[in-house]
Amino acid sequence: LKQVIPLMNSKFSDVSALCLDCVEQLFRIDKDGEATLEVLQLIADYIRKNDCMLNGGMIEIMKVIRLSDDLTRKLLQAEEDDSVHLSRKEKQRRANEKRRKRDAALREGRDVDYHLGTATQGVKEKMKIQTKIIEGM
Repeated sequence: LKQVIPLMNSKFSDVSALCLDCVEQLFRIDKDGEATLEVLQLIADYIRKNDCMLNGGMIEIMKVIRLSDDLTRKLLQAEEDDSVHLSRKEKQRRANEKRRKRDAALREGRDVDYHLGTATQGVKEKMKIQTKIIEGM
């Protein structure tokens, strides 16, 4: 990425277009936002170091960046769920359900620890990344 960012602002239109397309595709496939954040930070560093004008395409590709309005709703829902007091029966039912799913995974031969380790990011972590992305723009 460190090599691609300066080439996005190249004088040669073919090179610039190819690099812009590459970064645009990265923005499209980046689900967690970490790669997008890294690219935006590299672009900001490039601009600061070189004190330069940007190619219009560099601004255009930022339209592709995914930002989810949904995350705030999910965050509020998660906080609301945490604040609700659960009865002992409900806690027991949830624990039994979790245990049943884990046992089913073990019977199928899946590695339960592996699946726990590759869990998706929490809503709060995704919100932090999106906030940084917006600040970077």
